[in-house]
Amino acid sequence: MTNQEQDVYRKLNDAEVSSILLTSPQGGEVEVKDLAVSLSIFEDLFSASGSLSGYIYISDSINLISHLPIIGGESVSIVFRTPGIGTEYITVKLMVVAIQERTRSTSERSELYKLVLASEQIVQSGLQRVSKVYKGKTSDIFINVITDYFSEDTKYLVEETKEDMKLVVPNMEPVTVLNWLCSMSTSSTSPHNANYVFYQSIDHFNFLSLGSLSQATTSKAYKLTPTGIRTESSTLLDQFNNIQDFKISRDFHRLKDVTSGVYSSRLYTHDITTKQINVSAFNYGSGFYGSDHLHENPTLAKQSPFTAFQDGPTLFRPLQTQAFEDYPEFYNPHEHVLKRKSSTRSYSQKGLTIRVAGDSSLRAGMIVDITVTSNEPLESTDTEFFDKYMSGRYMIGSVRHSIDLSSGVEYTCILDLMSDSHVTRIPDQKTMLGTSKSSSDTQLLQDT
Repeated sequence: MTNQEQDVYRKLNDAEVSSILLTSPQGGEVEVKDLAVSLSIFEDLFSASGSLSGYIYISDSINLISHLPIIGGESVSIVFRTPGIGTEYITVKLMVVAIQERTRSTSERSELYKLVLASEQIVQSGLQRVSKVYKGKTSDIFINVITDYFSEDTKYLVEETKEDMKLVVPNMEPVTVLNWLCSMSTSSTSPHNANYVFYQSIDHFNFLSLGSLSQATTSKAYKLTPTGIRTESSTLLDQFNNIQDFKISRDFHRLKDVTSGVYSSRLYTHDITTKQINVSAFNYGSGFYGSDHLHENPTLAKQSPFTAFQDGPTLFRPLQTQAFEDYPEFYNPHEHVLKRKSSTRSYSQKGLTIRVAGDSSLRAGMIVDITVTSNEPLESTDTEFFDKYMSGRYMIGSVRHSIDLSSGVEYTCILDLMSDSHVTRIPDQKTMLGTSKSSSDTQLLQDT
């Protein structure tokens, strides 16, 4: 690691890339930092495999593909950091799974190609199947699957769950089992969040509820500063915290929410042992407060037409009392199925995509505070120029660490942000007077 005098953030989008080491399973290794044109590393809460992934563009004038050779299965170790902000070097280890976009130069003396990278553990998962019986809480079963089918040095972070069950796994990939566990888990502590996700970050695998992630302290604060408000005297730190590119990637789609069961739904269960049928219902108006959220205010007004009905999509789940004579029956889909459908879908109602200065400490699942400019005429003397519904706390749904090495080092992060709630309450009645800024909130109903 460099000494303290060298740990300086010299320019916007600065980064230090210490090494990019390509190692063959046949024993050879080569440092490809000087051959790399650019690289990207991805974390995503909702990727199908839950895994870390990435790619590196290589400008090859030594026929590395043939001499190493690169045939798939090679290990890539990337060591980098953002200097000057108190971060240590981090090491990301991925496996080469494909070569794409091979292009020869016009002189045919060099070649540009893309090494597609994936998590080694995910590759191992695809080569194995789980046919086994597990007992205990789903969080304990998660740990057991990781221990049984992943390498010994695999790190993980697990939030304890409430369910205690006997689970028969019928010839499934380990990763598929881990995602299956998410669908039947609720947190052990109140309010028993039912929106678990399985994903891999740079540091470790995660088995956590979105509710618990939403309660974390804010890690970063970014601003989209209006052009008329910007000053030439802004410091490098100010620029580091500025949003460089901004896009509203998602907004509400009430019809999709209705058909997805966000606002109301019913669940029928049929016990094939006792022949008993039970039904439970979910309504967003009251159910919102049964989970943790980024903010305390829902995305609908108290008296919304979308929460006026108790019916909605109908789901069915089978049950079997005393399915296992040697183990008690605690599995109860009424506690989590409808709640999970609503809470996970709610995070797609408000989304932003932003590009910010590269920060090697950013991770999927972190909470950031975003200040967004209000879309209205502004004066340089205005002190309140931010959108009260779009600004607030967001969860990082995915992060792309992108480092351009073609001319110097240019490091940025693309963040896909999501939110399930508002910092400001939606009024139940509102009067907007013409096209001016004057408006009045005439009533806010009390929660009952």
